[in-house]
Amino acid sequence: MKVCPKCNSSYSDETLNFCLTDGVPLVVEEVLDEFLSKQSSSSSSWHTAETLLDPRFSAADPRPTSVNPSSPTVELGNTTAQSLISQKSGKTFYTILGAVLAVVFIGGGFWWFSKPANSNNRTILSDNTATVPKHAIVPISPEQDAQVKKELTDFMLSWAKTNEQKDSDAHLAHYANTLEIYYGESGKDKNHVLADRLRAYQRYDTIQMQVDNLKITPESTESATIVFDKSWTMKNDKKTSTGSVQQEIHVTKTAGKWLIDSEKDLKVYFINNRENPSADNTNQTNESTNSEKKN
Repeated sequence: MKVCPKCNSSYSDETLNFCLTDGVPLVVEEVLDEFLSKQSSSSSSWHTAETLLDPRFSAADPRPTSVNPSSPTVELGNTTAQSLISQKSGKTFYTILGAVLAVVFIGGGFWWFSKPANSNNRTILSDNTATVPKHAIVPISPEQDAQVKKELTDFMLSWAKTNEQKDSDAHLAHYANTLEIYYGESGKDKNHVLADRLRAYQRYDTIQMQVDNLKITPESTESATIVFDKSWTMKNDKKTSTGSVQQEIHVTKTAGKWLIDSEKDLKVYFINNRENPSADNTNQTNESTNSEKKN
């Protein structure tokens, strides 16, 4: 082990004779220990000593030679500590540069082998891994077809019944959170459906609704289109609304539950909104009827 008496740097490289930090000649550790033992009773230390000589150095020739006479002489010639520092710095620079280049090449190779094979690869991958469209037809067995139709028949009866009962929570439970189509509008929240229903519930005291001629077309075990006739009679003290339309809804099974994600009218058979006859008009109508009967 060698030590620099100026900056206290230590070196394990026995072939190194000058400090790489400040160029001061290095001292072997044994010489340092001997000096410290002599200075133990003094307040000075090797850090503050003006001169600390290694036996390998002579005043006549400042160039160090090997301590062991039997070993070949090691001459520094015109090589100075500063040149050694430069050489060491150069080695350090090239070592760091090599490490940086290695990281770049490794990272570049990883990127090269992991990147798409061609510029269109991302599009191709996206097209190949696209999910099946919502309305895609997927063949199902006759048993599955019958099961889907039974479930959706019960679903539609429940849909009409909850509307008749003006049970907004139960009725809204038949709908998905967002409807793809809702009577000519797209991307409507199911709260839009609730607002429509509440207007009717508040306006009319009684609602009667009937669904007929159900035509259920399964697209798969988890989606289907339903075309049906819907008829209604809604009344309050002053008005009566009746009508009949052909309607189409699309349903998708989500988490094991059928939900409406599209609703629209296909045909309007008739709609009749009228004022209820008053009591006086009713009496006059009855009297006229009785007179006609007598005649």
